[in-house]
Amino acid sequence: MYFILSFVFSSSILFILYKKFKHKTKIFVNESQLVIITGCDSGLGHFASIACYNAGFTVLSTVLNKDSEGSQFLQDLNQHDKGLHLIELNLKDDDSIENLMKYATKILENNAEMKLHAIINNAGVMCFGEFEWLTKEIIEEQLRVNVVGPMLLIKNLLPTIRRCKTRIINVTSHCSLKPLPGLSVYSASKAALRFWTEAITYELNKFGMKVINFIPGSFIMSSNITARTLELSERMKEQMSEEQLSVYQKYFDEYYGYLSYISSYKSPKSIKFNENIILKLMDAVTDEFPEYVYKDEPLRYTFYYNLFKIIPQGMMQNWIMEKFLCMPKYDDENKKK
Repeated sequence: MYFILSFVFSSSILFILYKKFKHKTKIFVNESQLVIITGCDSGLGHFASIACYNAGFTVLSTVLNKDSEGSQFLQDLNQHDKGLHLIELNLKDDDSIENLMKYATKILENNAEMKLHAIINNAGVMCFGEFEWLTKEIIEEQLRVNVVGPMLLIKNLLPTIRRCKTRIINVTSHCSLKPLPGLSVYSASKAALRFWTEAITYELNKFGMKVINFIPGSFIMSSNITARTLELSERMKEQMSEEQLSVYQKYFDEYYGYLSYISSYKSPKSIKFNENIILKLMDAVTDEFPEYVYKDEPLRYTFYYNLFKIIPQGMMQNWIMEKFLCMPKYDDENKKK
């Protein structure tokens, strides 16, 4: 038994070292390779668009609003050539998804050598709040944008994806590995995206295609994904009953007072995005033999997520979760007086 455990442990260490230090060959990048990236107004999608454009790809970036600051920056970047295309996309709107498919198809048809190299499903929405507080609209929006929208986008483009052997890169989250309180619906949506990614990996493998799960580390302060937090909290409070307010009001106010620091708009020009996340994403785009999962995480995430794996759910894990999140606590004193 000791020999078997030693063999497993040694093999695991050797495999980790091999994965870490092995030389990875890269594809040859040129403008005949199209990369579609969703959610490029700010954050990861915005900086991924710039990175792919600078690498030499033709890029089709989707934004929610063409007049946004991030959108205007991408348009200015592209004023000297046609290597970066921009289109509005609302993943809650079937017609908008259809328009993106038509636009991408037109780009490919206008250049016989152009291939759809990659689709990066990055667009997402997040709302902090305990599940009882969330409105029906907030729940539905997270599920539609984070899961259903990417599914419909890929479904519409699958004939093209098969023909071009496109690599699909779905941006999930550490919340797909361990759901977090206060992000119950967001965690569920990212877990659904993760398992859908794994399922279609099997289905598309017969066509020689790769579907990649990209798990970025925390970059809330480099994105506007939480910019609407206080606005959404007002909607939640308005729909609460008197009974719910009597139970939650003081705690609710402390909760969103604590989160106010992540609720402001951040200009893409003022953001210094985590370079390691972008480099890891570019590995997923340019590795000749891509892996199924790419993950970037700070040491703090590594520590806590490994603890969550080995400690059973219960009082000890609840205590660890509190230390990880550092959020305001509820007690009877939090009730409305």
